[in-house]
Amino acid sequence: MSGRGSSARVAGESLADADARRRLARAWRWWCLAGAAGLAVGSILLRPAFGSNVTRWLIPNLVALAAVLAFVRHNLQWNRRSENGPLLGDLGAGNHMTVLRGVEDIKAYEAGKSNTTSARALAICLKAILDTGQFTDTSRGAMMNILLSQQFTDGIPKGIEAGARNLRVANKTGEITEISHDAAIIQNANGDNYILVILTRGVPTSDQGRRCIAALASVIWDQMIPKP
Repeated sequence: MSGRGSSARVAGESLADADARRRLARAWRWWCLAGAAGLAVGSILLRPAFGSNVTRWLIPNLVALAAVLAFVRHNLQWNRRSENGPLLGDLGAGNHMTVLRGVEDIKAYEAGKSNTTSARALAICLKAILDTGQFTDTSRGAMMNILLSQQFTDGIPKGIEAGARNLRVANKTGEITEISHDAAIIQNANGDNYILVILTRGVPTSDQGRRCIAALASVIWDQMIPKP
């Protein structure tokens, strides 16, 4: 959960693995595109050298080219799922988060369309806000300002005693029937960033959900963050 400077680390070892897989997928996709281009150019340049045997040379290479293009197309679709758009896939959160409707979209809700997420997916999205390689400074600043303007602070901010400990908390809450969530970027006076996400289910009321989140945040913060 802890981090230094302008970056933050999400609890769990698999986050680094997910980042590595994402970079590998991008690199492999571009290698496939380069290979496809090479086969296409080669089929044109080498055709005169084969004369009447050009068909014998072209058929297996065209089959290989089709296989490469099919693979590339599959990867492009995997990175651009219509329900999520390219951003979540590029960030590495696409497998754990689906966005099917907007806020207060009652018609979509009645049609059975509901958004889903996980604590890891939300943490990945918050981590991206801190990453200078993902967004411009202007965009990152705007997103942080929105989160810092959060009016509901009875969950994580209250649980970690943000005011008393001189902590800046940029958080996003979410509540529906028997569900209460809170996801936060926490920054201490030294500029160290931490990410904490708590999702709850089955809480009878919103007030109970917030108290549960605050209690969990208090325990996690006290256990995970070294004492000064």
